[in-house]
Amino acid sequence: MGLLSETNKRNIEKVDIYFVFSGGFVNKKPGKSTKERIEFLKMLLKKFPETPFVFLDYNRGKKIANNFFQNKKSNTVLSNYRYNENLGGTENNIRELISILKNHPEFKKIGIITSEYHEKRVRIILTYYLNKEKLSNIKVYFFHNKQQEIYSCSFLRYLRLILHEIGGIIYFKLYYFIN
Repeated sequence: MGLLSETNKRNIEKVDIYFVFSGGFVNKKPGKSTKERIEFLKMLLKKFPETPFVFLDYNRGKKIANNFFQNKKSNTVLSNYRYNENLGGTENNIRELISILKNHPEFKKIGIITSEYHEKRVRIILTYYLNKEKLSNIKVYFFHNKQQEIYSCSFLRYLRLILHEIGGIIYFKLYYFIN
């Protein structure tokens, strides 16, 4: 599995599908991280307009996000994955992604759009599931915007974001080590 970060690359690699990890919603509107990811996907779709994409989130979030892509409905890949309320959002996102990959063997190179601070946790959980489902031949490229919320937010918000990611990694590693 090739996990590459495309943040600073000038020649962005063409992929078979984009997976956009939601950054959350506030009052039924995309939060800052979600807006950044949606804008980044729009930029990528200008360069590769035929590339399909999936917005990974609970159904409410998907509906809100898809409003930003009314003219791109033909690009949207649908999934029948049902989110498990006992799991965190990132793990649900990855399970949905894996479900789609299992149903679409033509997707060999995937692009993941998330925040730079979230990438480490996504890599850890994704590597686990790709290996578990024997999909380790999939090439994975990470994309994120250079101007991210984490570089301009308050210290308390920064601390919360970082601790949330570290906590998520520790929880995942402990949970799957014990089970």
